[in-house]
Order: sequence, then C-alpha cells, then structure tokens
Amino acid sequence: FAESPEAALKELSKLDVLTPYAVASQLNLRLSAAKNLLKELEVKKLVQMIQGNARIKIYKLVAPLTPQ
Repeated sequence: FAESPEAALKELSKLDVLTPYAVASQLNLRLSAAKNLLKELEVKKLVQMIQGNARIKIYKLVAPLTPQ
C-alpha cells in the first residue's frame, strides 16, 4: 500500500474477513502484494489469522479502529 499498512486498515475495516483476494480487490493491489500486506499486519498484531492452509489464509481485524 502506498502510504502505510496502517492507512490501509481504514479501508479494510469495511470487510468482515480479510482474504488476499478481498484485500487486493479493495486496495487495487496485486495478489502477491496483498499477501505481503496481510503478513506485515499480522506481524504488527493488527490482524489475526483465523483459518488457513498453504493455499489461502483468512484474517480478521484484531480490534476496531479508534477514531483519530
């Protein structure tokens, strides 16, 4: 994502669950970039993987966003 992963969270908070395809569609990214973004957000503990295997991973936001 151009600005920062945290800036993408506002747009992603509209989604119930986060899959690489949903993130890529919402943010107009390539699928590989969406996967990397989700991994980075998981490392920062902003999203949590709720289910997944080698082919697909399903994430959810850890906490709702606080207004700034």
